[in-house]
Amino acid sequence: MIEKLKKMICFRKNINTPDSKIADLYNKLEEDVIQIKVGSDIVPFGEKICSLICDIREEFTYELGFIIPSVHILDNSVLQENEYVISIKGIEKFRGFVIPNEKGIMDEIYENLKNVVLNNINLILTNEITEKYIEKVRLTNTLMIWDITGAISTTEIRIILTDLLEKGKSIKNISEIFEKISEQIYVENKTNSRSPHKIAAEICKQI
Repeated sequence: MIEKLKKMICFRKNINTPDSKIADLYNKLEEDVIQIKVGSDIVPFGEKICSLICDIREEFTYELGFIIPSVHILDNSVLQENEYVISIKGIEKFRGFVIPNEKGIMDEIYENLKNVVLNNINLILTNEITEKYIEKVRLTNTLMIWDITGAISTTEIRIILTDLLEKGKSIKNISEIFEKISEQIYVENKTNSRSPHKIAAEICKQI
């Protein structure tokens, strides 16, 4: 079952050998965005955890238009048997204990992982992910994207999208979102008071 889990979602076990220490140094050059470390009693439920992660990713995509990056699960012998830790970019965001049965796993980890993602969209939504949204719209409206990116940076676009998501606004219709960004840039150019947070606030009133 563990081998199946490794194939599904990059389940990695920490082994203190010289070769693995060298590998760890390379792995740290590119940290996982979202990571769950689990104790030994939770490991047998790895397949269920994979399933609930898929459910959460589908839920965020369907409801908010936000695709959560892959979630990596690690077997960690340092943790207590029924303990787990959720981290974002290497920073611990939640630590808890779970009754090691199917209901406990599904209820506890599902809700806590979902809340961690919702509360840390500013860390998860990177410039690289923002570029993917930009490129998606560029396929159908090159001129609009040219105007927007000529006026504001990718970082500012990321801030706008992050603000919208944090306020519970869906960016599923990303073309419409970029149209409204374009409209607000035009308005703010007239007032010389451009701010990504202000643009997001105005869009929130319209969607």
